Amino acid sequence: MQPYAIESDLAAQDAPTPCPPRPVLPPLRVLPLRLRLRSDDLTLPASTGHLWRSALGAAIARHFPDVFELLFAEQARLGRLFALRPPLVDIRPGDSFEVGLTLFGAASEHAPACAQALAGLGDAGLGRAGGRFALMYACIQGPEGAFPPFLDSRTGLHDWPAALSASAWLDVPVRPITAVQLAMTTPLRIKENNRPLRGPFSFTQLVRRMHGRLAQLAQSAGEANPLALATAEQQLAAAERVHLVQDALCWQSIKRRSARSGQSMAFGGVSGTLLYRGDLTPFAGLLALAGITQLGGKTAFGFGCLDSEFFIEESLSCL
Repeated sequence: MQPYAIESDLAAQDAPTPCPPRPVLPPLRVLPLRLRLRSDDLTLPASTGHLWRSALGAAIARHFPDVFELLFAEQARLGRLFALRPPLVDIRPGDSFEVGLTLFGAASEHAPACAQALAGLGDAGLGRAGGRFALMYACIQGPEGAFPPFLDSRTGLHDWPAALSASAWLDVPVRPITAVQLAMTTPLRIKENNRPLRGPFSFTQLVRRMHGRLAQLAQSAGEANPLALATAEQQLAAAERVHLVQDALCWQSIKRRSARSGQSMAFGGVSGTLLYRGDLTPFAGLLALAGITQLGGKTAFGFGCLDSEFFIEESLSCL
């Protein structure tokens, strides 16, 4: 009996130690804020996302330093937890206009602070002329429309905004789609082999960038990618059968002065429209989510705003 006992002990000693289960990550949180503003004496051209980004960062740093550390700190530079949607029109005194700010992951817990910092910026003034504006209200843009305001100038903060799961945009049911027109309303800055691409882009190229954007945000936030690997692979295969049929693109350059280094910098991207045809139904949710997360580089400066207009077969005659 003794040899058998020895062999059993050795076998027990050589057995591999079970690996601890991997932690289950919470789903990626997204909170798209839409802030409605009214100009008092602010005059500003469109395409000034860099100005809004710098001024909003300074206002958050002044009033909410912990939130500034989360959004703007150097260690977050490669994976910002916010995307800025600047005003897309020229602003004149008396005009109402909108600024969008989408928060990701832990940043989504600080929506009231961001809205209040923007209101404070309006009181202090924006730009060299110190143009002032007022916050009228702030609401959340959900996958099927805007929610009631959680903050307005008359009643103040009356509800704490709750983050949404990124998968909410992916799960919205849609009718069969046979075409989509994509409008890059702010410059789209994407690279290949470290060189900016000026387009036109195959649909597969854009789908890969959308997948990469979600993966980057999930990693930066420490939360789960809402897109399953198997679904992503199916989408890439289906994207090969979607064809570009029309493009109207131009290169747009932006100049800004760095507050940190004092140097002037220029960067740019592609603006305009692209029309694709094919079976677009599997991509409706992904494109809707890309409109919220924005796409490509410099999203913290307002780049990569993407709007999608879907068409079914009967409506294609209007294109």
